[in-house]
Amino acid sequence: MEKLRSVQNIRNKKNRRQAGFTMAELLIVIAIILIVAGFGFVNVIRYQKDLKLKECDDIARQIFIAAQNQLTASDVAHDLRGAAGH
Repeated sequence: MEKLRSVQNIRNKKNRRQAGFTMAELLIVIAIILIVAGFGFVNVIRYQKDLKLKECDDIARQIFIAAQNQLTASDVAHDLRGAAGH
């Protein structure tokens, strides 16, 4: 009877070990998740930086076009005033 209980205890211990994860396995999974999240975070930051740079480039292009239009309009107006005076 005593031998039967010790065999059952051994089986119960084995079943308990197989039922869950060890601390090392959990730490490895957490480390892998953190590494993947780190790469994702870096890529999100890079993407946001690229978007801001593109937005600034578009605004600068719009300002340049507006300045060109203003200069062209003032040159045309100056030419028309000069032609009307002669």
